[in-house]
Amino acid sequence: MAAIEKATEIEGPKVFAFGGAPTALFHLLDLIKEKKVEVDAIIGVPVGFINVLESKEALLATDLPVMVNEGRKGGSTLVVAIINAIIYQMQTIVTEDYVRYSTALNDKKG
Repeated sequence: MAAIEKATEIEGPKVFAFGGAPTALFHLLDLIKEKKVEVDAIIGVPVGFINVLESKEALLATDLPVMVNEGRKGGSTLVVAIINAIIYQMQTIVTEDYVRYSTALNDKKG
């Protein structure tokens, strides 16, 4: 949860990803309710038995853009695969007039 607290201090867009620790996901949701952090998106695929389903249901109940899987399966491997897929997709949609998601192209002036 220390990483979540640290992230609240960072300026700019924030996407949180959880592959374990549903308690950390609940903590982030509490911070959002208390308006202590603004979040742009959350990937919530915690794995296990304790509070996993409840954390996913709480995440789905928000108005935020979220990605959640059903059931008790998930984990860090799945969350990394999701993040990699998003990054890969972002790179493939870059065109000459749309470079917002490509750091390398954003650095070019023109």
